[in-house]
Amino acid sequence: MAKKTAKKRTTARKKAPLEVEYVPIAQLKPFKGNPRKNADAVPEIVRSIEHYGYTNPILVRRENNEVIAGHTRLLALKETGADTAPVIFLDMTAKQARAYGIFDNKSTENTEWDVPKLATLLEQLSADGIDLDKMGFTDEEFAAMNQTFDVGDLSPGNRSPFRQMTFTLHDDQVVIIKNAIEKAKAKGEFKDSPNENSNGNALTRIAEAYCAGRTKKSKKKSV
Repeated sequence: MAKKTAKKRTTARKKAPLEVEYVPIAQLKPFKGNPRKNADAVPEIVRSIEHYGYTNPILVRRENNEVIAGHTRLLALKETGADTAPVIFLDMTAKQARAYGIFDNKSTENTEWDVPKLATLLEQLSADGIDLDKMGFTDEEFAAMNQTFDVGDLSPGNRSPFRQMTFTLHDDQVVIIKNAIEKAKAKGEFKDSPNENSNGNALTRIAEAYCAGRTKKSKKKSV
């Protein structure tokens, strides 16, 4: 008689659902060996939190409150003056936490933008009055999308009374203009401007100051 072979039953191991807990920031311990240099990214995250609110919990080892992933977000929360942080506790060993921390950061580098689709989406958001400064892209990255990110393709009804202007600049000129924009922004809010784009308002302020200066010089020469 043929022997019957018993079929092995495979059952998925049940795991507890992930739960978000709000924990005092002072109790969280950043991993001292964190290999990511994240200080430069903190200001962008702070602006995102102020504009959109905080949306991404920090991953923490349950055993010792050590941060697994979310060091930059934690620094940004501290900058905003928050007392607590949304946390997901994970039962990971130290080795697992180190490995996952590297994977969590590296995985974001393995994707890339579909530039035409991104440019189209940014055009739509800009036409809807969304400040693209809140998207996290640099002026250089916007310039790289120049060929597809063209407000001229929008219908007049979608863009009026706003316009998108793109310039080609040398690296040295970029530095000068960035410094000028930051100084213009530092002079105070653009309270009377109908434009929500801070860079556009800053450039207008610079242009107005330049034109006013030229007018004064021409008047002196004519006297």
